[in-house]
Amino acid sequence: MANKRLAGQKFDTPDAKKAAIEQIKSELAAAVKDKTAALASSEADVRQALQEAFAGWTAGIQSDVDTDQALLDQNQASRTAMTSDEQALAAIDPSGDDAKTRLNQFAVEHNLTPLDKMKRAPKDAKAYKQALASELKGRDTKATKALASRDADAHSDIKELQFYQKKLMDPAFVFGRGEKQDDGHWASKYDVSQVPLMQLLEHGTVRDDPMPERETAGERKGVYNAEVVATLAKFGWAPGANFGDTMHFDFIEGYNKAVPGGRTPQNMKRTRYSPEGDLPPPTATSPHKDEPKK
Repeated sequence: MANKRLAGQKFDTPDAKKAAIEQIKSELAAAVKDKTAALASSEADVRQALQEAFAGWTAGIQSDVDTDQALLDQNQASRTAMTSDEQALAAIDPSGDDAKTRLNQFAVEHNLTPLDKMKRAPKDAKAYKQALASELKGRDTKATKALASRDADAHSDIKELQFYQKKLMDPAFVFGRGEKQDDGHWASKYDVSQVPLMQLLEHGTVRDDPMPERETAGERKGVYNAEVVATLAKFGWAPGANFGDTMHFDFIEGYNKAVPGGRTPQNMKRTRYSPEGDLPPPTATSPHKDEPKK
């Protein structure tokens, strides 16, 4: 940069040129520092705005994370309890005079098979203890597998939740890539593969449920995708997602003339009977119930 600015200039001494170069470098460094500070301030403002805008979402996500973590803690407590039960059983001496009584009491307290429910009475306390240990281990093994499965689901859920919790604070995820408009303003560039969050919020999304292949066309398959939306739009239908139903479409040709008030939330209520009035209450008896609706 300095050499470009000084191209064609003559200096009396090498030191004079060196001083000019140092001056330019100093000015550039100051400009970088100012722009870096301005950028940091701007990024901080954006982060603050995102925190405020998505406070409800992040709180909801954190609540789900806390629920999963509570499940993990509960599962670990169950494992600890199972270990304690096995240790308590192992501590009972089968050679004692009251060994069978103590083992039977342990079985009752831990929902194992008591002596009077055994299919075949054990010959002594040692045999009874071995039977209880085998029963307890089998039950704990089954429970441990179930806990492991629940743990895996919880860990996977937490990972996914925290991913999006973090992404809500990422301007690139929320706004996508910038694109300068003809009027000089910047706007998010529309994308079809890495869709920014604001594009979804502003324009919605369509479920990717592809049409069945020709060879399987005879099979029943629910379809609701971009092809359906495009076809409906082609023939004058428009989505009514603003009215709370993501799969609702209105035929908009001449709608305002056909229905007083047009496509308004009031007219789109499920209880709406006609443009003139609502459905009668469910318990009310209509004198014209056999007549066709308007």
